[in-house]
Parts: sequence; C-alpha cells; structure tokens
Amino acid sequence: EIGAGLNRMGSQAIPYCKSLESITVSKDNSTYAATDDGVLFTADYKTLLCYPSASDMTSYTIPKNCTTIHDYAFRNCVKLESLTIGDHVVEIGDGAFYGCEKLKSVSLGAPVEYLGYTVFSKCVALEEIVIPEGVKTIGYVLEDGECGSSFAECTALKRVVLPKSITNIYASSFYECTALEEVAFCGSESAWSAVIVGQGNELLTGAKITYNYGAN
Repeated sequence: EIGAGLNRMGSQAIPYCKSLESITVSKDNSTYAATDDGVLFTADYKTLLCYPSASDMTSYTIPKNCTTIHDYAFRNCVKLESLTIGDHVVEIGDGAFYGCEKLKSVSLGAPVEYLGYTVFSKCVALEEIVIPEGVKTIGYVLEDGECGSSFAECTALKRVVLPKSITNIYASSFYECTALEEVAFCGSESAWSAVIVGQGNELLTGAKITYNYGAN
C-alpha cells in the first residue's frame, strides 16, 4: 500500500516490479489513488500512472475520466491481451506499453498528435494496429536526434493502418517487424510519397501498400 505521506516517486519506480499484482493507496493520500482493480492514478484519476505488471486482468479499458497514460505505465504486463483506449485520452507517454508480450488487440481511439518513443515496442503478440486520424507522427524529434522505435520488435505485426494525417514516421519505428505484410494508407499515393520515413523502417516501406483505404 502507498501510505498517506508519500507524495512523490520516480516515473519508473513501480513499473519494474514484475511480480506486482495490485496497488492500493491510503484513503488519506492526497496525491495518488487506486481503482478497485488495483491500477494507480493521480488523485483526480486523470493520469494513469501504473498498471500492475502481474495483474490477472487479460483485458482493460482506460476509464473515461482519464486523459493521460504516463510513461511506462503498462511496461512488461505479462497477462494483458486486449486494450481499449478511448478518444478521451489525449496523451500517451513513452514506453507506455513496452514489452506487453501477450497484447494481441489494441483499440486506439485517442486523438493524440504523436505516438511516443517505444510506446508499443516488443509487443510480440500484436498482429495489427489501426492508427486513428489525427495522429501526425510516429515518434518525435528532439535537438539531439529522433525518438522512434514506437513499434520496434513487434515481431507478429502483419498489418498497419495509417491515417491521412500522418506526416513523419521516425527512425526505427517499425524496426524488426519481420512479419509485416501490408500497410493500408488512408490517403492517396501522392500523399504517401510526401510522408517522411526515417531510417530503420525498411520493413514498412517494403510491405504491400494500399492507398485510399476506407475511402468508400
């Protein structure tokens, strides 16, 4: 249990606890709170901080009052198979779902502008991802270089649906996605040619590309 007096901890203090099944918080704590299923949030329940790595839940839906998923919040969850992220979520942190080895299904409705560094990296059971309209970049860039690898080493990933809004796919975002067969792009062939694709994404650009997906 997180006691009443704890009001600050490192962003990766809990996600590395691989045997953690549930989190509880003292009712007198004014900074943190936990739901009945053992997931840690900020006290206002707007930011999901940590989903216990060894939770018995195989499916999870982000609560409607949650707007932010913190960095590494679901890191190395060993049993999670299905995830629903609604359009109320406006920010998904770096590495949020890194290493969720059984995650097969992701419903991503979030109107985020970008998908961050290693956000779904090493989700080795994930076979398809549909990236919603409004997402502009996969990865992002800082002064010292590109932060990509968003889907790196998703070795079962066969199909990716990309929105018309996409402008940049940063370095190694689809690195070692060795099963990738199809990219369904919602825009035209000329629009696809304008998308900037960084190094390490050869398996993406070498896949079969379908244009104007969903136009009809």
